[in-house]
Amino acid sequence: MGRAVLVVLGLLRSGVSTQAGGAALEDQEESPPLASPLIERVEVRFVTFDLVVEKHGRQVRDLRRDEVRVRVGGDPVEVEMFENTCIPEKANANQATTRAANSGANPSGGSAAETAAVAEGPSTDTTAGATHYILYFELNHMTVEGRGLAFGAAKRWSASQAKPDDQVMILTGGNGLRLVRSFLPAAQQLREDLAAAERETGSADSWYDSEPARYQEILDLLAQEAAGEVAGGTAAARADSYGSYEEARARHAMRNLEQVLALFQGIEGTKNLLLFEERVRLLPGTEYPAFRSPGDTHPFLDRVARAANEKNVRIYPVHAPGENLDLADDAMTFLASETGGQVVERTNALELAFERVVADESCSYRIGFHLPRRANGRSERMEVAVRDGRGYRLRYRRTVGDPTREAETEEAVRAALLEPRGATGVALTLAAAQLTAEPDGGRTLLRVSLPLGDLAALPVASPPGARQVELDVGMTVVFLRPEAARGSSGSASSPWADARADRSPWEMSRGAVLQLPPGRTSGSGEVVLEQEIFAPLGRYRLVAVARDRAAADLGAATIDFEVRAGSGVLGSPHLARPAGEVYRLQPEADDAKRAGKRRAEIVPSARLLADLVSLLSEPTIESGRQGSIAQIICDPDSRTEAQDGGSASVPDFSGWRLVRELHCGDAVVLLPQTALAPAATGESCALVVVPFPAEPLPVGSCRAIITLERPGADPQTRSLDFTVVSARREPT
Repeated sequence: MGRAVLVVLGLLRSGVSTQAGGAALEDQEESPPLASPLIERVEVRFVTFDLVVEKHGRQVRDLRRDEVRVRVGGDPVEVEMFENTCIPEKANANQATTRAANSGANPSGGSAAETAAVAEGPSTDTTAGATHYILYFELNHMTVEGRGLAFGAAKRWSASQAKPDDQVMILTGGNGLRLVRSFLPAAQQLREDLAAAERETGSADSWYDSEPARYQEILDLLAQEAAGEVAGGTAAARADSYGSYEEARARHAMRNLEQVLALFQGIEGTKNLLLFEERVRLLPGTEYPAFRSPGDTHPFLDRVARAANEKNVRIYPVHAPGENLDLADDAMTFLASETGGQVVERTNALELAFERVVADESCSYRIGFHLPRRANGRSERMEVAVRDGRGYRLRYRRTVGDPTREAETEEAVRAALLEPRGATGVALTLAAAQLTAEPDGGRTLLRVSLPLGDLAALPVASPPGARQVELDVGMTVVFLRPEAARGSSGSASSPWADARADRSPWEMSRGAVLQLPPGRTSGSGEVVLEQEIFAPLGRYRLVAVARDRAAADLGAATIDFEVRAGSGVLGSPHLARPAGEVYRLQPEADDAKRAGKRRAEIVPSARLLADLVSLLSEPTIESGRQGSIAQIICDPDSRTEAQDGGSASVPDFSGWRLVRELHCGDAVVLLPQTALAPAATGESCALVVVPFPAEPLPVGSCRAIITLERPGADPQTRSLDFTVVSARREPT
């Protein structure tokens, strides 16, 4: 199985230390710190959850605060907030509700004694209040029939039952993850977004459509064992192999779902996640006869449930049974019971899931209490009892977590990956440039840069006066759908709406500690992460996230690029400049073991560009500034030998000739010849960098024309159009 789109890039797990050179600064005398009294601070957190109470199949609408008892980790806690949101039974069932004013506690830390009386009666405020729906279609765990039932129910709900101000998000899960739609009012093109999500079903696999054939295969093997035609245990081994594969599929799906939950940390109130699926099982493999060692997905389901509880997300598994009308698996029952949701099963009228959300939203109790904040990563069981406890059915979240600081940071990174537009604390500049073009793909340079002056530089103990910057930078490359609009970085609804859920992305990350010499703050310069990859033909989106550890700031950005086919000899020319004051993070090494899979996967490649050259993200250069044209040239004969399993031979560029012309207005300049030398990495390519003439180029449009002449082959020509602008005047 491929990796999920939304893996947290490994930030915090790798580090590089870089020291910047510079002039020394005289030590400055520091004043001794002022004495201060010992102050003990106790950090607390305010926990809220929704409680739904039923008796004899009817909702209980008149519960009072003194009738509710809450325990966390076995210890009783004081209920400081109690809100009854139940609409009177005679009210219009379709009328939205709002919660009563918070009169039970001050979530910022005040005690119950400092607050007003608690609202204990049913709310009579029936002004509009939005319900949050998350429609999650787990495509790789549904049959073709189940997918049709699921999308049919969602489209019927959107056409007749969804309220205009309901907030609706849409996701599809498969090998990757596609965020089709961020939270938007249902009145804004909901049906169009559902249709776009449904088109993704064409790329989902048909593993579960062939489950009856696998069942029959194992029955046939059992019969062959009995007849002595195959060895004993063959059927059991086949059943266990199928179970192991299905456990891996379920584990992958639950990882996707767990990581998506990071999006909801900052959204107040209860969120309702409708999980459309058919075949996520607690014990994969038990559906086959003769199994011996079934899989176990409980640990991954438990992680999802705990993460959902921390975000107040109720999960409503929607089992699409088709003609069998069977029960949902215990895996789905577990998710619903742990998060306070309900399972929809044994029916093809899947709209029932939306009706149950409406019913739960129309009558529930919002309860809140304070707990100490220890950031120990532990999760405690929560138990709730009402009145005498007899005959009542309670639904609520069953755990209360206390995440570590590191876990909170990882969640913030996940959220920035999913919603890059909301992460603006660190400025990022992205660039993607195809260096070589081959029949099946090409080498592409990915570049993420950050202004050093925007990062927090904190003093260090040694040497005196020195400062350091700590940061993490990560990138994810996502396959885009062929019909994605060119030049965009995602739809207005979601920057991930164009991602292909059937292809796993490629990710990498680096951490760094940059030490600045005495006398330097952060000032000029930039931090750069450059990675060269080989990518198959197609369109991609680069999503980058950076974190300033000291300032606790996050930034994210996206850029689209395309890999086009070519002869693989003469690469595309690019405008370049001297690298200047650059702090480079270490790129990922060439993955020789995966070189044979290049036609289908993204593979990191050894670096060809010299550290002294930086490609410009825009085809613009200032007049009088140093500039050059950088280009990769490859010997196809030596590359073919390496890809066929042999060692890379030294490329033979003898007899090759590059003719370069620079046209700026009416002027034509012949650029100097440069010897072709193999790259130091042992690759079958050479980097050619040709500087511009010493005289300033005229302001206006320019075109560089490069022609490669080599023995026994037709000439190849590439061109580069760029603009020369007037030099900016430095401030006096």
